[in-house]
Parts: sequence; C-alpha cells; structure tokens
Amino acid sequence: MFGRPDEIISDNGPQYSGEFFKRFTNDWNIKHVTSSTNYPRSNGFIERHVKHIKSALKKTIRSGDYWQMTLLNLRATPIDNKLPSPAELLLGKPISTLLPNHGDLGQEEKCKYLQQKRERTKEEYDKRCQQELPPLYKGQAFRILDKNSKTWCPGTINKKCEEPRSYIVQTPNGTNLRSGDRDQTENLGLHSAHGSVSIHEAGVTSELGPPNNAGKESRPGERELDLLDKLYNWHGSHSSLSIHGRPYSMDDGRTRVYIAPVLTQLIEFDVKKQMLEGHFAVAMRWVDPRLTWKRADYDDIHAVFIPPANIWTPDIVTYNSTREEGAITDGTVFWMPSIKYRLRCTMTVKYFPWDTHNCASAFGSWTLSNNELSLEVLELLAPPRLFKDNVWDIVNNGYGLDVLEFADKFNEVLNYTLLTYSLTFHRRDGFLAYLMPF
Repeated sequence: MFGRPDEIISDNGPQYSGEFFKRFTNDWNIKHVTSSTNYPRSNGFIERHVKHIKSALKKTIRSGDYWQMTLLNLRATPIDNKLPSPAELLLGKPISTLLPNHGDLGQEEKCKYLQQKRERTKEEYDKRCQQELPPLYKGQAFRILDKNSKTWCPGTINKKCEEPRSYIVQTPNGTNLRSGDRDQTENLGLHSAHGSVSIHEAGVTSELGPPNNAGKESRPGERELDLLDKLYNWHGSHSSLSIHGRPYSMDDGRTRVYIAPVLTQLIEFDVKKQMLEGHFAVAMRWVDPRLTWKRADYDDIHAVFIPPANIWTPDIVTYNSTREEGAITDGTVFWMPSIKYRLRCTMTVKYFPWDTHNCASAFGSWTLSNNELSLEVLELLAPPRLFKDNVWDIVNNGYGLDVLEFADKFNEVLNYTLLTYSLTFHRRDGFLAYLMPF
C-alpha cells in the first residue's frame, strides 16, 4: 500500500459498481468517478493501456518468455525520453531490469518537462474535440437512446451527476437512466460523430396537426416533445414516408440537394503514397415537404433537432476515396456530418521543399441519377473552421460540377452529377530551406 488516492476513475464494470467497492471508497473518503456507460472511448487512457498490456502478453506467449518479466519491463519503461517510468513515479526510485537506462534529469527539470508535455497534449486534444456543451436544467425535455431497442425515448432531466457531462434522465414510466455527452449532442443539434439534423417549422400545416394537449399549460420543452412525437409518428405511419423514401421537392419529381464539403482537419498528406487523409464536414441541405408544422401550435418553436437516422438522407459518397465510410424552414433540412476520408491524389516533389500539390475529391450519389436527384453547390455563410497544419498551407479551394455517364444493366445511359472539391496545398518551407554561404 503506497498511499490513499483522492480520486479513482474507472469504467462501470461489476468490480467497481458493487456494494463492496462503494463501501470501500466511502470508508476511505475516495471520490469514485465512472466513465460513460456503453461508451469505452470516454475512458480512452485506460482502454489504450489495457490494449498495450494485452499485446505485450500475447507476444510473451508466442516467444515463451516469462509474463512477469513483461509486466516488469512495462512498468519500468519511461513515459518519455526525459521522464521517469511509472514504477519510479510510484516508488520514488528506479527499479532494476534488463532494459538499458538513460541519464537521469534533475527533479526540477522533470517537473518542467512534464508540464510542457501536458500543455502540448492539451493543445492537440483541443484541436480535435468538439465545442463545450451547454448545461442542462432540471425538468428540461430530453431524449435518451435505449441501448436495447436502439430507439430514442422521451424523458426529462432529473438531476446532474457528479461525473462530468452526465445527467440522470427520468422516462415516462419512472425509470431513471444516465445519459452522457453523446445523448446531449443529439438533443442539442451539435455535430457528433454521426452528424445531426435540425428542422425548422414551415408555416403550413400539411397533414401534421396540432398536439392533443393544445391550449393547455405546458412545462418547458413539453411542446417540443409533442412536436417530435408528431413528426416521428406521422412520418412512420405512411408507407410512402418511411425513412428510405426519397422526398419529392421539385416539380419534375427530383430532389434538389445542395452540398458543400469542407476539409476541417488534415490527418496525413503522404506524397510517396499519393494519398490524403482528413476529416471533412459535408454540409447538405434539401427540402422534405413532409416535415412541416404550424409554429403557433407548438409554443412558437421554429426549429427542432433530431438524429439523422430518423429521416431520409442522401447517399453522398466520394468517388475517389480509398475507403467508404438543418434546419427545415418550409421543409428544408440541413445536415452536416463529420466524415473521415482517405483520398487518392496525384503529387510530385520536383520542386521540394517549395512544392505545391493539387488534390480534388468528387462527391455524388451512388444510387440516384440526375432523373431522381439534382446536386448543386451550397453557399455557406459561416463555413466550418479549418484547422491549421504545421507542414501544409491550403492556398486555394473551390467547387465545380461535372456529369458522369453510366450504362445500367438495360444499356440505358444515366447521368450522375458529381461535385468536385479541389484543394491546393503548399508546403511550409521554413523548417527545410537553408542559405549556406560559400
């Protein structure tokens, strides 16, 4: 026993959720924080550590070595080339192993370097993480994902948990469920890993009537739940309005989709492999006349946010990818999913390190031709922020429309519209260019 921790962070395994462990943390005055249920990525540090240990033990079994020596080497391996090992941090002195050792640094230098490493890690993490979610209040309407039925259930916020970004949600049958930031993302319309869809009122009734309790006094958010229930029930009660049914928003029976992909983060730009990998925010907007309501019937609600799986979305893909992966005003849907793509590009290093490369990605529907879907460029008033890269600068980007012809199995030629998103990269030569006098 090397001391009592002030806080223990763990997952929701039975060894940590049992009554015995709860009594142990209470008796020793230890704060116990658990990660989000059914979401192991929220405890990524522990999950990554478990992955390393399993990989090392598998190698030990294949090589026939002692597993005790493997664990000893893992604990004695320094965190960084200038920082001590986990065993040294715990015991206050290095332990002897068969691994080669490096020169020791002073305690003050170690603390200074560790602080710098933490600041760099935080800076890189903040570039990738989403914006801070707004706080929720007790009694606020909230939808939570049922892990068993994979459906979104209505509820209300009961209280805030001690764990970060977690709330207790009470369902209509009185059951209390714990929600995480992923559920909040879907409810608040922020861009999650699967994107989000926002819906605005139309000003026309269509077939969607007022709520059953219209005219009665309602709690905050209750009218929004009524509206979502109406949209879900009416949308699913007509066979022609299933989530796979394409909306007809044009006079000629086609669906007009406006699209504008934007590169938000450059992950890898490999000149040797002729490959670009990055995160794209693909903004799309289209009209679905089936999703309308009267603003006056729902407490002046002009917009709602729903998961994209509950309505029709276009099957937009990149044609040169090496892997596949809103607002409604009078029925206008806005959707901006964040998608990771790996694209093929033609590059040359003839003028290295002053080289410039052009890369273009083609976005279009994989199944719907121009007879069913019309693709056009979406003008973004506030495009997503492009993350800066240490090696490359984007000096130019633009959009264009092309038509691709395909022959189906009946030898009928069909036209497919492709939106081309072109990017021009220029290498930052500040670290590579030198002037050498002779």
